Amino acid sequence: MLSGAAGVAILLALLWPHVGVLGNIAIVSVFIRALVVGKVLAWISYRTHFSWPKTAALLAGLSVVLAIFGAHYFQYREKRADAIRVTDEFLAISADADIHTSDIDEELAGMTFMNYESERFGFTGQAEDGTAAILGSKIGLGFFLIELLFAILVSMYYPAGVASEPSCRQCGRWLPERHIAHAAYGRTPEFTANLLRGEAEAAFAILAQPDTEEMLLLSLAECLDHRTGPDNTILRLRETTLDRRSRDKVLRHRAVLILSLADKDELQRYEETLCA
Repeated sequence: MLSGAAGVAILLALLWPHVGVLGNIAIVSVFIRALVVGKVLAWISYRTHFSWPKTAALLAGLSVVLAIFGAHYFQYREKRADAIRVTDEFLAISADADIHTSDIDEELAGMTFMNYESERFGFTGQAEDGTAAILGSKIGLGFFLIELLFAILVSMYYPAGVASEPSCRQCGRWLPERHIAHAAYGRTPEFTANLLRGEAEAAFAILAQPDTEEMLLLSLAECLDHRTGPDNTILRLRETTLDRRSRDKVLRHRAVLILSLADKDELQRYEETLCA
């Protein structure tokens, strides 16, 4: 995961300076890079069964920061290389090369990355950032920081969502999910409260067959190879409700509950009653 985050960031940093004017469009440019980082790291999380959402979000945020500032750095290196090439050409034809060499060396020594960033936003010299050039250096920098925050949040969303899916503590694989039953709508809070109190029998006893289009959906996610392992059985509760205006069905997530061994035994008895 770490190597993937670094790889996609460096690749974007290398390629972005060559995109041209489209790569400097406000909001759009950072959104595209954030989307690329988020989607790639989400795919890596899925393929590698990476199940630490906070770590995935952190790596995505750092990756998009590296991608953006990395692009600035490669633009700076290109500008510095152009300056060195121009000075070399000047010294080659200058009659007093020794006199100019010390001045040129001093000028090149001042061409640091921090000075380039300062110049980019117009704090020294002509601003290269479009917003800073029009509205001023402080507003340009502030707008850039807002864009950067937006990019970080977008990039975090996708891998964190994938990594937060329930996975087996023993083998690390995602827990396959299967539908259990439909139940009557409106009993989710009471059902959840009973399970949290350890009263699984009372919880499943209050469930009834749905009598309206709105209902509670129960599904079970568990590792097929480690059924008795700790925290390896997840009961997911969703509700289908009707939108009062459009009358369309809306699926809402209500709870994700870890079942104990006793809870699983009671769930099995509940499933047997449904099949009877």
